[in-house]
Amino acid sequence: MSRRAVPLALLLALAFGPVAAQPASFVLEGAVRHPGTIGVADLRSLPPTTLAVSLATDHGALSGTWTGVLLWTLLQRAGVLTVAKTKNAALLHTLVIRGNDGYAVALSFGEIDPRIGGSAAIIAYARDGRPLPPDQGLRLIVPSDKFAARAVRGVVRVEVH
Repeated sequence: MSRRAVPLALLLALAFGPVAAQPASFVLEGAVRHPGTIGVADLRSLPPTTLAVSLATDHGALSGTWTGVLLWTLLQRAGVLTVAKTKNAALLHTLVIRGNDGYAVALSFGEIDPRIGGSAAIIAYARDGRPLPPDQGLRLIVPSDKFAARAVRGVVRVEVH
């Protein structure tokens, strides 16, 4: 007799009934004054940035008009901690963005700082004017990339190191 793995979501649905999709959110933590959880409603309350982006992937182009909030804006609101009297202290920081599947990528603080690299990286909540599907969650979009390796889907954590 063969045994097949049953997905946990199916077991939970059988035991407790269907589970409604949770609103997308992520934790912003690390070297910030105001860590916390940021949800779609929080993102929508901030100034939106819309980017037309086409990134190469192993499965064709990832193209669309993405709407979200600049990662820079989120970091400014969180208050990145710096070492006093250190020249360009903020440049010592890196960001790690993690997806719900365990995938993680890094960005340097300097590449998203408008005064230095100026990459308009966003945490997107909509594509082509429609909310991202709950199974995809929020998505990191780095428009300066040519390949979508840092287009993390299902963002659940932004860590400031």
